Formats: sequence, C-alpha cells, structure tokens
Amino acid sequence: MTFAYDLREGTHGNEQAFYAPINYDASTHTYTFGTIKPLTGATSVKVESKQDSQTFYADNQSHLTLKGNKKTTGEIVVYQIPQDFLVNHLGYKLDSHGALLDTGESKPFALGFTEIVTDASGKDTPQLHMYYNVTASAVTTTSKSDNDSVDLNEFSIPITVNASQFVKDKDGKAVSELTIRRTTANATQFDAAYTSVYLPATD
Repeated sequence: MTFAYDLREGTHGNEQAFYAPINYDASTHTYTFGTIKPLTGATSVKVESKQDSQTFYADNQSHLTLKGNKKTTGEIVVYQIPQDFLVNHLGYKLDSHGALLDTGESKPFALGFTEIVTDASGKDTPQLHMYYNVTASAVTTTSKSDNDSVDLNEFSIPITVNASQFVKDKDGKAVSELTIRRTTANATQFDAAYTSVYLPATD
C-alpha cells in the first residue's frame, strides 16, 4: 500500500512578538485588551502544556480515566526588555531618578507571536499564536565578560498561561490559546492582529 502523504512542510522563525495589557473596568465589571505593543528583541518563545490523567480500576479492569486541568508554562527569551513591559508586567516600579525598583505589580497580559510555515513547494504562510491570559515571573540572566568575540546577554522571562476570564469560544468555554494560519478568507483580520488582539470566532 502506498500512502498519500500531506504536502510536506516545516515551521520556523520567530517573527514578530507582541503583547497587550488586560484592563478591567470596575464600574462595568468588564475586561478589555489595551494597546498592542511590540516585544522588541525576542529570540524565542517556548510554551509547554502538561495534563495529568488518572485511571480508576474496578472489576479487575480499567474503569475510567479522568484528565486533570491543563497547566501551560514556558519562557520568552529576549535580548532586551521594553521599559513598559518591565513596569507593567514584570513587577518593577520607575522612581524619579529613572531607576527600576522591584516593588511594582505584575499585571497579566495577552501574548502573541508569528512564525513562518514553509511547504515543499516553497510557499511561505504566516502562522499566528495568541495566548490570552499570561503572567510573567522574575527574569533570569547571566552577565559575561567580553572576549575576542562578543555575545549579547539573553534575558529569560518565565511565563504561565491561564484560561481567559473573558475570551470565550462559540460554546462559551474559556480560551487560553489560539493558533491560526493566514488565508485569503481571514487575511484582513490576520493582518490586523498587530493592532488589535485576534479573537476566536463566536458563530
């Protein structure tokens, strides 16, 4: 038997990373996304999901297997961190001298980035990843002496992805992430993802 394989393809590149604050209006009890801002200097975004399961036994056989909640964590690696991101999402506070103090608040945000999917015919298709409720933890980095060759310091930002409190799918379920490729049909909304957060369809 000869298989009819799909068109071969591969995903590469970390093109444009960006973020948007999550705003809450206490008077109307509503959430909205703020202005999208570029995450300049991002070299990679790593996201990993884990979901434990447990099997229950009865009658000398497997009776039922239940899955626990999905836990999604990861890291963003960057060469630089925008001051706005440090102050609003990494728990820093800017004092009157321009110094950053670690006494601020870490607010949640939406995170997005694009990759390129290249197929065997040479066609490139942008692919968007959106995470709607992300929190970041303390940054880790290593400072090194310059030698004959110079390496830039990388900053690693641990992240946790949670289900959104206000982004829902058509069945009303809370969404934590979305992945979509650019097509002719969605081109307008896809291309606007850098100015307004791309939301799932509700029809």
